[in-house]
Amino acid sequence: MTNRIEELKRWMWERRHHAARREAPAGVERFYRGEELHDITRSSLRLSKALELETPYFFPGELIAFTRICGPLPSIFSDAEWEKITREHFIHERGNVSNLSPDYGRVLACGLLSLREKLGDGELHAAMRLSIDAVLELTRRYERAAREAGLNELADVLMNVPAKGATSFREALQSLRILHFCMWCEGDYHNTLGRFDQYMWPYLQADLAC
Repeated sequence: MTNRIEELKRWMWERRHHAARREAPAGVERFYRGEELHDITRSSLRLSKALELETPYFFPGELIAFTRICGPLPSIFSDAEWEKITREHFIHERGNVSNLSPDYGRVLACGLLSLREKLGDGELHAAMRLSIDAVLELTRRYERAAREAGLNELADVLMNVPAKGATSFREALQSLRILHFCMWCEGDYHNTLGRFDQYMWPYLQADLAC
């Protein structure tokens, strides 16, 4: 194990980054709750607010960034709404979407901007567009913070992904980290990485061949 990895491991196990953590501000749910709003719109607004509240944070020597700083936001439903939902429907576990295994390979290959360009009209696509924009905005803030911290290689990677398709193993890892991070921020849980070996191998193989 290299000294860099050893230090990263120690930093994580000692939870030094917890000193930077903070709770979500009181009343934040007013930004995404509203009887007139569809569930998917509320979810995208909640994700947008969650990512807006994040502050770029870097472990010493890390090459793949994005660390959760802000605590979880309240549900998209009010207590009264949730009571009605649970009274009328059977709710599995906590009610969140869980045990997800998204098509990471597709997004890593084409990038979020390519997917955004294919969106049309309607509430679902509007929510998807808002979510993509929120992810890309947080990535831009991380890029600027990395540049200010002298982490130019990391900043260069963040200029490309996840907006564009990954062109190297490091870019693919960084893009995956951002997407996985944002799913947790959205409120999902049990977010699996699926067949990591299958969708990541082409990038590693190409790097090794250079």
